[in-house]
Amino acid sequence: QMMAKEEMFQLVATIVLVVVLIGANAGLDGAVTKISTITEFSQDQSQPGQTALTMQQAAIGSIDVTLTNMTNAINNIVIADKSISVEGSKASSCSVLQIGFTVSGCGGFSMLGTPLSMAGGIAGFAIGELGAMKRLIGLTEAFALTLILPLGILLRTFKLTRGAGGLLIAIALSLHIMLPAGVIFND
Repeated sequence: QMMAKEEMFQLVATIVLVVVLIGANAGLDGAVTKISTITEFSQDQSQPGQTALTMQQAAIGSIDVTLTNMTNAINNIVIADKSISVEGSKASSCSVLQIGFTVSGCGGFSMLGTPLSMAGGIAGFAIGELGAMKRLIGLTEAFALTLILPLGILLRTFKLTRGAGGLLIAIALSLHIMLPAGVIFND
């Protein structure tokens, strides 16, 4: 009888978890819908002119804006690097018969190579990280509530796998709510 009461308590706890998840998800999606009419980051980039209806769409819109800015930044670094390389390779020389240019590997601009290389590396790393985060949000949008959460609920119903089920529920909640919310709040 005591084990039956414990199992009934666990069933009620699981039902409460599911209701809280559905309510929190709907509430946060509603808040994002209201915010998306005000801010530019929550525009759905896959459909221009459409506002984001979910946190995941708003987070992907935010990442798309940041990706565009980082791509522009790396393009500016490339342009600056090319122009500095051209200017750094020039050196003037004079002789009795002529004035002209010669190529010099030790021009005054040679000290800018390392900072430009570091800036390009950082911008490239940021673009890669943003692309990975966008892909992760897309995967969680597809699988967090349809695969991981039901599997966690199923495992949570059995006494032996209750811990693993709780872990999968926590992972699904984190991926579905906390990851896009973190991107939105960071923006």
